[in-house]
Amino acid sequence: MALDTKSAFSTANFQRATTHILQKRKISQGRACESESLKRSKTKKYNTIASCESGTLKRKKTGNTEPCPSVNEDIPSPLPTHMENSSSETVNEGQETDWDCEDKQREAALFLLQLKEKTKLQQSVIDNVVQGVTVLFKKSVHRLKRKVTELLESEGLSDIAASDSLQDLWRDEATPFEGLETNHLQEQYMNSTFPCVKPKCFGMGKSLIPVGYGSKRRIKERSDCFYYIPILETLRALLNNKQIIEEVLKEPQYRSDGKLGEFIDGAVFSNHEVFSSDAQALQIILYYDDCDLCNSAGSRVTKHKIAFFYFTLGNLKHELRCKLDAIILLAVVKTADLKKYGFDEVLKPLLDDLKKLASDDGYHFTVGNSAIPLRGAVSVFCGDTPASQLAGGFKEGVAFALKCCRHCEASQADMQNIFDESQCVLRSEARLESQYKRMDSFPALAQHYSVNYGLDRKSILSEFPGFKITEQLPQDLMHILLEGVMPNVVKYLLQHYTAKGLITVAQINSRIMEFEYGYSQVKDKPEPINPESLKDKPGKHICKDVAKMWILFQYCPLF
Repeated sequence: MALDTKSAFSTANFQRATTHILQKRKISQGRACESESLKRSKTKKYNTIASCESGTLKRKKTGNTEPCPSVNEDIPSPLPTHMENSSSETVNEGQETDWDCEDKQREAALFLLQLKEKTKLQQSVIDNVVQGVTVLFKKSVHRLKRKVTELLESEGLSDIAASDSLQDLWRDEATPFEGLETNHLQEQYMNSTFPCVKPKCFGMGKSLIPVGYGSKRRIKERSDCFYYIPILETLRALLNNKQIIEEVLKEPQYRSDGKLGEFIDGAVFSNHEVFSSDAQALQIILYYDDCDLCNSAGSRVTKHKIAFFYFTLGNLKHELRCKLDAIILLAVVKTADLKKYGFDEVLKPLLDDLKKLASDDGYHFTVGNSAIPLRGAVSVFCGDTPASQLAGGFKEGVAFALKCCRHCEASQADMQNIFDESQCVLRSEARLESQYKRMDSFPALAQHYSVNYGLDRKSILSEFPGFKITEQLPQDLMHILLEGVMPNVVKYLLQHYTAKGLITVAQINSRIMEFEYGYSQVKDKPEPINPESLKDKPGKHICKDVAKMWILFQYCPLF
């Protein structure tokens, strides 16, 4: 039966949808400028370090008031300023300048640190900058010295012009990078002055690898290791940022309309052993993914693959949490070593820190001149499907596993016919524990049980305080929905309408190009649709960009 386009939406629903979209995209130039100004203001506020004003900070758990810790103004933010438009921004844009600062060495070190981190310059370039700026300063100070001397002498103040104190002043200002001339001196000063958290190296074992070529080829022993950045020390540095400590210690804002707006509104939060007793506990969001350091189509793609672990705080507001600066590196390991020694080996140091953080007394963080006890736990572990399967101890290859879902026990065949959760046997922590015990109790049948249960091992995540593998490993919405379901829905919808002669691909493309998108959507507006992509052929995608696919899916009914 052909679909009636006129009855695709009810009149009321269609009017509400169009009103919402028009309000979103019909923004005047003045409003757009106001929004950009507000955006810059928020960025500037986020990157500015200020001392915490005196007052009281209330914690929900104890009900007591604590004196607000005084955060030293001289401590720089542990979150470096993020340059969204590095090609057009200057180094100091978006930050307040302290014109009265007398610590010349600190100002010079901050300049070099910002220059290196924002522009990703190599140390050799930084050394050239130091030398060049030093020469420039010497010439500028020499010209200024000559002019000031001439002025003083013309006023009959030759004694002042020749005084030792004034000569020392000229020499001091002519060397802006004194004590920071080399990489060693720069690192030594920055490590002692700024909040620096150094990674720790953990050995996992030894490997024998061939090195050299031809007659010089030999076998060499190599130490396999991974690097872990202590999360407690990183959190201490983060909490010394005024805005972050205020976000962490403020009272949670629950929704009163019964809708889910944040993690705190869900059942996982209210049933968690840490969060249920301390609503202000640190919500740690973990993320794991692999990265290719070379051409992804080359022959050495697996040799140079690196696994990265990151975390961010769920206590922060959305506009802060979505910043790249708020995503903190946690651990780094070669993917080959991760596969060889196991996923759990890399997270053992994190487990020890999380147990300290989740204890009844919490962990005492030094913030300014005070110690604040805070508890915390992992709220969610994010990753793509293979990463989440590996982290949870499930079968990593979901395409070949008998039971590939980490939320239910439906088989591959059942998934083709069952589309409702109520028809599935859902996984639970109790069922998983029973299956683990059965696999351990009968080693001869362990492989059989592994296949039928869709399990490889008991994950270290089950030892995280309050962590439930069946609830806190969410599905990968980007790959599943935006790259999987939505492109097919749009493709089959357009196939139907074009086959019925209701619209042509040329008309659709014309409307896509002429549609007035919102100011925040212009850079991600969909490309014209290739007619070949509407055919049922493997490798044909209607839209390969996730952001463009999301906009195309939203506005497709209006095209």
